[in-house]
Amino acid sequence: MTKSKVPFSPYHRKLFLFLSVASFFEGYDFLALAQILPNLRADLSLSEGEAGILVGFVNAGTIVAYFLVRKADRWGRKRLLTVTIAGYTIFTAASGLAPNVWIFGLCQFLGRIFLIAEWATSMVYAAEEFPAERRGMVIGVIQAFS
Repeated sequence: MTKSKVPFSPYHRKLFLFLSVASFFEGYDFLALAQILPNLRADLSLSEGEAGILVGFVNAGTIVAYFLVRKADRWGRKRLLTVTIAGYTIFTAASGLAPNVWIFGLCQFLGRIFLIAEWATSMVYAAEEFPAERRGMVIGVIQAFS
């Protein structure tokens, strides 16, 4: 294996760190629902079927995220990345304050839209901004943080 001769610029180092940290929180948030589901079922008196419907509804946000990601060409990747990080942070926090399962599900659904859009935008950003010789390593490490 040959060592890449293309060094990271200060810009690339900062971007690499930023995308890695953003992906870490995205990955954590993505898995949080599965981790809290048993307690959520108990606290909200949900049956297995109702919990399955809730998870299915939340994950439907993944499909809707496609339409948000398409805005990156119009709004710019940096702006969209900022909006998506803010969006999933706000809706994740709001879901923690939800008074019932309906509000919780809605907040998680909206949060999932922003979360998946952040993931996709990060990958596009990395693919476009890093030199070809380092791109695979960069995307691999960012994904590992996720």
